[in-house]
Amino acid sequence: DYDVFVDCVQNGEYDILEPFDSFSVAAVTGTASVSLGEKNIGNHTWSYDSEEPILINEMLQLSLNAAGEDIELQEIVIKASGSGDDTEITAIEIYVDENNNGKLEENEEMIADSQPAYLVNDGLTTLSFSDFTLEKDVVVNILIVYVMNQETSEGDFSLTVQSISGMGAVSQKPVVFSGLPLNSGVKTVLPEKSCFGELILEFEPNPTYKEQRTETKMSG
Repeated sequence: DYDVFVDCVQNGEYDILEPFDSFSVAAVTGTASVSLGEKNIGNHTWSYDSEEPILINEMLQLSLNAAGEDIELQEIVIKASGSGDDTEITAIEIYVDENNNGKLEENEEMIADSQPAYLVNDGLTTLSFSDFTLEKDVVVNILIVYVMNQETSEGDFSLTVQSISGMGAVSQKPVVFSGLPLNSGVKTVLPEKSCFGELILEFEPNPTYKEQRTETKMSG
């Protein structure tokens, strides 16, 4: 709220005078939108590999944009679907995709998580963001990832982002993102990776004895 006074004595200072006019300035609530990221992973497969156990699996890259004012992210609502059992997923985590490549890299900032991922199969999960603000007119990519479980059974897994909400940093009014719902690609979980085949060991001489030089040949 502002008051305007007439500087009758022209001294450039406030004197006890009657206000000439009054007015108020109200912040206009900002807007926000979301779309699929350019490096969104789409359909893909995953299987547990005991020799290289990578449990983090990217599901969706989203591009967020704030207009009019900075927007503090508050909540995101995610719905699971597919033939797989979603309760076997360990967690959902959301990161800032700082290099915009659609892959989770070391040291990228996690801004929301839910563990367990879902309480029921094909369930709904609401994640709260932890102190992250979108700057106006700056596009930010985020990654939604599943933390898989070694015991995750075979099947198809996908998710739908149903809503994202925020709060205008200046207006302090709620902001709902447009452009939703958005669906992820389908992740197909395959059987655990295993090594099959024959391995033949040949020793020369055979039999061999203590302290005797022996040559071994592997084939198959």
